[in-house]
Amino acid sequence: MLTMMNLTSFSSLKRFNKFSTMQYIATFTQLIDYLKQNSVRKTAVVVWASDENTRGAAFDAIEAGFVNVVFVGCRNEINAEPRANELSDRFQIIDAPDCDTASVIAVNEIRQGRG
Repeated sequence: MLTMMNLTSFSSLKRFNKFSTMQYIATFTQLIDYLKQNSVRKTAVVVWASDENTRGAAFDAIEAGFVNVVFVGCRNEINAEPRANELSDRFQIIDAPDCDTASVIAVNEIRQGRG
């Protein structure tokens, strides 16, 4: 079982961890290392990735090799991302005219087991 903890509570985590068999992950670097070491690869559905931070995080995860991404909406913004061409075989874009429609489509993708 994995648990993401706030770094400020790391000292209390060490005390608790003496009595626990759970593996704690305290940083995103540790999370990425764990996912790579255990060959974990999932599909994430990203809704309306209109902001640069969301797209950047999705493309970072794609590059790290532990996720395939289904973007719902924002086709132009996603295709304008500098890494989009080189990683195009590891993500999909489903068009949506607005964020509300994108949300409905994303929920359906997840319900159908595609994310």
